[in-house]
Amino acid sequence: MEPDVARWLISSSGWDVGELAEKIRVPKPRIEGWMEGERKEIGLPELKRLAGSIKRPVALFLLDRPLKERETTDYRTLAGAGGKRPSHETVAAIRKARWLQSVAMDMMDEMEMSTRPGIGAGITLDKSPKDVARGEMKRLKVAAPRRPEAATARELYNELRAAVESLNVLVFQAPIDVEQVRGLAFSGVEPNAILVSTKDGFEARRFSLLHEYGHLLLRKGDGMCNPAAGGEVGEKGDEDAERWWGDPAAGVGGGEKSDEGAERWCNHFAAEALMPEGEFREEIRGHEDKGTDPREIIDKLAKRFKTSMRATTIRAINMTGGKRADEYRRLLKEPPSQDVRKVDKIKSGGPNPARLCISRRGNMFVSLVFEANKHEKITTKDVIDYLEVSLDRVDEVREAAGWYG
Repeated sequence: MEPDVARWLISSSGWDVGELAEKIRVPKPRIEGWMEGERKEIGLPELKRLAGSIKRPVALFLLDRPLKERETTDYRTLAGAGGKRPSHETVAAIRKARWLQSVAMDMMDEMEMSTRPGIGAGITLDKSPKDVARGEMKRLKVAAPRRPEAATARELYNELRAAVESLNVLVFQAPIDVEQVRGLAFSGVEPNAILVSTKDGFEARRFSLLHEYGHLLLRKGDGMCNPAAGGEVGEKGDEDAERWWGDPAAGVGGGEKSDEGAERWCNHFAAEALMPEGEFREEIRGHEDKGTDPREIIDKLAKRFKTSMRATTIRAINMTGGKRADEYRRLLKEPPSQDVRKVDKIKSGGPNPARLCISRRGNMFVSLVFEANKHEKITTKDVIDYLEVSLDRVDEVREAAGWYG
């Protein structure tokens, strides 16, 4: 095993060397020896455990040199998570999303389908996120705030997800640690894709989905985010959150500031899409005129717009000023009450494989798989591999996806 290859695969896995050594049951110095070239030999049982732990094919460890992989921009600085290495679970989820994206691209090419997304083009940081949000929500034909009060955040999220996929954009989900990454945008290749964490509440997921949609509009390649509107106050208090509502075009010109400008732009875009300024301002003024307590106002607004408490609070700060804004700002230091949730489970207790497949891969990808199989572009074994279900579950997935082609 070449040391360059060993360093590439192990360093990019998200595993700490000490934890990995314990996981595959070998001494830490042996792993360090593989990475530094002090020893190139590795036993087959060790190699299989190593490859299995870092979710890589065994064949990759036998290459002469590392492969070039797509780079991912880290946009997490505004949420206080910048510089922290993603966990191995997060790395594996990102790698799988990229693999599914490439599989979708191959299937679409084989069936001569367009991979181009049907979203806005030519969007730059100097474009008003408010104006762009209005145009894109019309394109999506989604007006969530006008939905009946009985509509749940889950229903609205699923509706939004379906609308995004209708524009030829894949939307994947995975149980990513929300303290590290809440969402990712993959615009480096087509079809474009978005990855959202299932460990978030549906209110926060709606924001993350639109935030990542904003990154696709800006066409800045692959990037991982932890939108400040969904994040918790970190060691710096609300200093990072303060930067959330700064000028989205500030810092344009390259380097870290340009990335920060993109992150602010996407936050403003998502906020305007879910909480349109005119309607939000009217609602908040009505409650303030009645002398309603700030916490109660935020609670009412969050329920009205089906948004997370934190996103709603920051939007309120942005819409007000002076003493009232300070009152809302103090609420940022309180722990979140509804933003984080556990992974979906069926009421009977365990995850249903068919439902889990649809939840993780989305209807667009699943439908592509069945369509490609129908046209004999992929085999039944490919269907099983791409959906990660047993053969006796394939029809169940087909029915759950509503695919009757």
